Amino acid sequence: MLKLQDVTKMYRGRAGRVQALENISLAVQPGEFVSVQGPSGCGKTTLLLIAGGLLRPDAGQVAVDGRRPYDLAPEDRARLRADLVGFVFQQFHLMPYLTVLDNVLAASLAKPSDDGVRQRAVDLIEHVGLGPRTHHVPGELSTGERQRVAIARALLNRPRLLLADEPTGNLDPASSEVVLRHLADFADAGGAVLLVTHDERAAQYPHRAVRMVGGRISED
Repeated sequence: MLKLQDVTKMYRGRAGRVQALENISLAVQPGEFVSVQGPSGCGKTTLLLIAGGLLRPDAGQVAVDGRRPYDLAPEDRARLRADLVGFVFQQFHLMPYLTVLDNVLAASLAKPSDDGVRQRAVDLIEHVGLGPRTHHVPGELSTGERQRVAIARALLNRPRLLLADEPTGNLDPASSEVVLRHLADFADAGGAVLLVTHDERAAQYPHRAVRMVGGRISED
């Protein structure tokens, strides 16, 4: 489902060049939950952004469901993301003035209109245990509840790949377990999950744990 081959990325700043990723090769198959663990600054988020078609690598190849996003025009790459990829971020990125339902439905703006999308959003909100919160705004939710809204939004367009960037970083242990269980359920249903995290608690659900140090995979 996801394949990265010899991916390299370098940033250029005032202090000179920083090697964020160096010759990273990684594959995630349908039905597989892979976590990439390592300290802050080791390149995990850069890896995730490249995998999701959001950041072009300096070298190497990326394929999502056999298609190379960086060979596509920007609008086609955006369409590929909308069709195949769901994102879950540490900071949730919810609209503060929209209800839970409308935040989930926001994901549908990236695709052609679907008569059943509103009911699917309602069903997903129920699935993540937030039915009673459907018409609440994010400020009325706990941190863990906000992350579950983000998961429902990520699932709305029926992605085949979920990319999760430190989704438990702001959560207590009980909320973290709920979020990780939803990611694991997605993989169990045949989806592919790539999780990047420095949270050692997140190691219990993935099928594979990959360790990164200094922009390189040190253990798989």
